[in-house]
Amino acid sequence: LNAYEHYLKGLYYHLGRRPEDVKRARQSFEEAVHIDPNFGRAYTWMANTYLDEIDLRLTTQREQVLEKAEQAVSRALAVDPDYPPYGTMSRISRLKKDMENAIVYGRKAVQQAPNDSGRHYMLCLALERGEQFEEAVESCETALRLAPFRPVNYVLELAWSLVGKTQYDTSIPLFKEVIDRSPQSFYAYLAYKGLTAAYELSDRHVDANLAAQNVMRMNPNFSLENESRLSPAKEGPFKQRMMNAYRDAGLK
Repeated sequence: LNAYEHYLKGLYYHLGRRPEDVKRARQSFEEAVHIDPNFGRAYTWMANTYLDEIDLRLTTQREQVLEKAEQAVSRALAVDPDYPPYGTMSRISRLKKDMENAIVYGRKAVQQAPNDSGRHYMLCLALERGEQFEEAVESCETALRLAPFRPVNYVLELAWSLVGKTQYDTSIPLFKEVIDRSPQSFYAYLAYKGLTAAYELSDRHVDANLAAQNVMRMNPNFSLENESRLSPAKEGPFKQRMMNAYRDAGLK
């Protein structure tokens, strides 16, 4: 295989979003840059595989993994300075809970490629984590319009942004769509957490408790303490509202 073929193989594995896919994707990107050391985008996607470890909670060495991602981005910038990987830079800032820079880089990513659905999705994530929910909804809706299909992660993020706007009834069918389309995935687990909060905050306690039971089914090690520590949300009223809803729904 040539470098570009290894790169495409890495992108294919990246879309799988399973723990084993993360390792396979990284190996493919490593093969690509081994063949072509000036392949900037392969370095960028290698960085994303490290960030996947954090997002999918596959590592306990968060700081070391972030450092590896930043090193890969630095290499991408060194070999391709005319095309900064703003989307990945936004993601790194978001995982550092530096929402201001996450949003700045997210906007730059959209300016770089305004018709790329993934750029709008990255901006939506940054805006939602930064509690700018109105604009987050707009960015997610734009991402969904531009996408050639309807990615479940885009649907999930739109649902969470609607929860941020307290539009719980609108978010619930979207969380259910994610679960129906990808029932055993990490996205389904996140959707059950969203359903737990949306139902509880809509005073539908029985439904919230059932959703909470599914959270525990998919992650028997769930605890409010770990959720608070690992949550991608910044400290503030939205995060506290979610933690209170989880507790009221029966999670501990």
